[in-house]
Amino acid sequence: MGCAAQIRYTTLSMFAAAMTTTANAQVIDFQVNFDGEINGQTIDASGSGGLDRSGQGNNFADIGFEAVPRNFNPLAVDALLTNVCPNGFRADGDSQNLWDLGNGNYSIERTFQWIGFPGSTIFSSAEVTFDDKNQLMTSSMTFSGNYSGPTDLVAIESYGVLWLPSSTEGEFFESGTAVVRRANGERLLVQFATRYFGLQESLRETQFGIGSLDAQWDGQNLTIGWEGEFEVTPTPGTGLIAGMGLLAFGRRRR
Repeated sequence: MGCAAQIRYTTLSMFAAAMTTTANAQVIDFQVNFDGEINGQTIDASGSGGLDRSGQGNNFADIGFEAVPRNFNPLAVDALLTNVCPNGFRADGDSQNLWDLGNGNYSIERTFQWIGFPGSTIFSSAEVTFDDKNQLMTSSMTFSGNYSGPTDLVAIESYGVLWLPSSTEGEFFESGTAVVRRANGERLLVQFATRYFGLQESLRETQFGIGSLDAQWDGQNLTIGWEGEFEVTPTPGTGLIAGMGLLAFGRRRR
């Protein structure tokens, strides 16, 4: 290789290494832990992953289960991780993602229900903290409740949320829906209502979020990659939609 070619090759290699380092610096490591009981049986799982703060959608996680309740599939509760996922969503224009609001520190209370299975309700709560020194986010979530829906769930086809500001500082409400495909091609509709609180910033405006979740469950291990984005989109009837979605949460609070 000639001298000029060698210099050009070396320069390109250094540039590529610098770009890789910059990209890696945008990924925040996180650890997750899950416990509690579903259908009266223990759920025990833990894992780790990365949040892509660059907005390019390179978010991922791997979760292993020590104990899985019978007649339960984690895809029924949006693959467990949707209390963490919005930290890695893109925030366009005036919208805010979860990292903008909490910087990795917040709490949640959430209720899951499924259309066509009125006896099924699962409650969850989580504490999320960020260790700035070690650049590590940790989420600990506890589940309780019952699930009698299908377990042959194979993919999350769609995921959408509406975020509604609260009059309380550092708090907002979420109404969400996910569509999960079964092995036989039928769909399961998941509805969830969430209260986020203990945030460093308050949500400025009502906003919508759309996510794409690629989750794989083999009966013992869950792998997931995702991307998504938020957009401030005021529309007529927003308050009505939010109120309907938060009904389950209100029942839980009482």
